[in-house]
Amino acid sequence: MEVLRNLELKGADDKPVLADVYFNLDRFNKPVVLFNHGFKGFKDWGIWDKVARNFADNGYVFIKFNQSHNGCTRLNSEAFEDMEAFGRNTYSRELRDIDCMVAWIIDNPVLPTDLMNTNEINLIGHSRGGATAILYASNNPVIKKLITWAAFKDIAERYKGPEFANWQKEGVAYIHNSRTGQQMPQYYEIYEDYLAHKEAFSIENACKKMKQPHLVVHGTEDPTVIFSDALALKNWNKEVQLYLVPNGNHVFGGSHPYRELLLPPHAALAVKETLAFLHTPLT
Repeated sequence: MEVLRNLELKGADDKPVLADVYFNLDRFNKPVVLFNHGFKGFKDWGIWDKVARNFADNGYVFIKFNQSHNGCTRLNSEAFEDMEAFGRNTYSRELRDIDCMVAWIIDNPVLPTDLMNTNEINLIGHSRGGATAILYASNNPVIKKLITWAAFKDIAERYKGPEFANWQKEGVAYIHNSRTGQQMPQYYEIYEDYLAHKEAFSIENACKKMKQPHLVVHGTEDPTVIFSDALALKNWNKEVQLYLVPNGNHVFGGSHPYRELLLPPHAALAVKETLAFLHTPLT
């Protein structure tokens, strides 16, 4: 298997985006799978390398990337060293990052032009990355199939609670990262960005107008985004295919670091169902 790591391109606000590309040379003209990580996520987290290898072994060019404002840097792609960038991230910036990745795939300066089928780009998003993927795919027919893993159904719901008024007043709130112990800033700018694009950032509206095939994968024991969110996505568009992972959590049994040889069983199920969905010919 060929793996190209930390390829650099420009994302939102010209900040660097680092991308990894996985592929086998058994045949050419492979479909592409682009993976968009979630909040407090990064391309090298936990099980994502093994997920990438599974897709590459099943005939895809798999590309995962660090969002430009996820807090990681070009010198360290899996640690949150740029807290200012993390705090300034918005949905608009994440959408621009996906757009930059898609443009890079179509006009790729690194890979052989006959390796990838750039007419068949599929998008996977996890958690908040899934929500952003829904918004992107609904407006971009270049995405042929959409898969969301543990995606939530409403942006505004993520910013409710007794702390909201203080966040608005102070302009910044801090989120504890239990894995690293860091206090990670969230500037009020992200909510202002949502308000400025409220209709465009409605996941319900995006789901209802979605033309592409859409697979929703969600664990039934997800404590971060309850699986009723997945049921809502299905309810908004009857063409959505839904797969609930029995007893699956938010990361399908993954952790960081992850040193096991095989994917956790729940992650393996998510990959299996996603591959079956991707292998089904477009009508």
